[in-house]
Amino acid sequence: MSISVVLSECLSGNGEYNLKPYCEKRWLDLRDEIIWSGSDRSGYSREVRLSDATWKPISEKLGISFNELSIEFEYEFKILILALYTSGIGEGMPPLKWSTIINGARSLMTIARFLCVKRIHSWIKLDQLNRLKISHYCAEAISYIGAKDKPSLCISINTAIKWMRCYGLISEEASNVISDKLTPFVSAHQVNGRKKHPVIPSGILKQLISKVISELDMIDEVRDEWIRLQSDEIRRIEKGHYKIVKGRYRSIRGTINEAVVAKINRIRGLVNILVLAFTGMRDGEALALAIDCLVTRDIGSSELQYSLVSELTKTTDGSQHVEWVCGEIVAKYINLISSLNNSVYEKATAIVEYLSSEISDDYLNELQQGLKYKYLFAANYTLSGCGFYRMNKRPNSAAFNISDFFKIPVGPSDIEQLERLGCNYKSVAPNNSERLKPYKAGDYFNFTPHQFRHTFA
Repeated sequence: MSISVVLSECLSGNGEYNLKPYCEKRWLDLRDEIIWSGSDRSGYSREVRLSDATWKPISEKLGISFNELSIEFEYEFKILILALYTSGIGEGMPPLKWSTIINGARSLMTIARFLCVKRIHSWIKLDQLNRLKISHYCAEAISYIGAKDKPSLCISINTAIKWMRCYGLISEEASNVISDKLTPFVSAHQVNGRKKHPVIPSGILKQLISKVISELDMIDEVRDEWIRLQSDEIRRIEKGHYKIVKGRYRSIRGTINEAVVAKINRIRGLVNILVLAFTGMRDGEALALAIDCLVTRDIGSSELQYSLVSELTKTTDGSQHVEWVCGEIVAKYINLISSLNNSVYEKATAIVEYLSSEISDDYLNELQQGLKYKYLFAANYTLSGCGFYRMNKRPNSAAFNISDFFKIPVGPSDIEQLERLGCNYKSVAPNNSERLKPYKAGDYFNFTPHQFRHTFA
């Protein structure tokens, strides 16, 4: 593994590591080292080198860019990231999660880019200045990044400063100077700024679940018709009755039952709502469910126990499979969406088998990856085509936007419950125009995926 080669050349010491200062010769010798290699989520092989402007490990969802940094800062950030990703904050310590590392590194980069303008091109050079100059530059940088209005950024910087101290990029004295500048904003946020994540009022949640189940029952009524229409399309593919448009399969069917298609297309978002409401899963864990996620156990006395197997990554090193108890309602509609997915898989298999020489490589890869992973919410239910969505994050479409699905007004009793729980505000998102604004009777409730987890808890 080239990471070990890079770190052995760029770190010194035993037990407590220190990051060696930038050296042009060392950088030129190491810059082409392959840090990660493998196949990405789309199935394409790729490599990440030490000198790349953007990094993203093969198995991770998020990347980090090193643009607009001096070569010295870029070197320091890259070695620090690799050290944290493999050894945490010291020899024998557990590695930090990639998402944690890049959140801290991105925060530090806001200051580093400002320091570059001031002709300070590395943390080690900043540390060599006297205390007064360090304090002056840090005060300017904190003003430049608007720290007063970004307490979360200040907290992230405070954490990342400790990482740099652990690897000798800055001294304890310099880290204390920077932390002292951030402390007032962090303290003010802890006293006044922290808000409970809104929950969904009981009455609104009952209405939502009732509406979801009602729509799913209507989908269940047209399931057999939709599966029959898909089977017809599969037979057309086998007989050569199709067309290729921009490298993708398209049906030549003259008329399509649009009412059936419109109902079916909503099932992904509807079942996703039930999973979030009845399991307490995080959004990403729900989206990572596979078609075989449902586990049914006979616990005696003619009773069945249902659970969903998902992949937990947020609070563990690597990934871990976890079972979430879900209940009969969720199980019923998981089976419904799975039966529809199976028809999509059959269609995709037919396209790969009969049309692989005619369709584009990108489309072929999309179908092959869809068939390989079989994510529960990834299938596209169109009758005129066939495809899969990428599920590394919540799709930006009406099919998954709960507030677009259902407009449920807030009543006085809902507001009373939110006030009693101390969370009567439409949003806690930092950049949302409705942030911390209270609901008034008649406002539509603003559903977000994470609210279900807090409500469940």
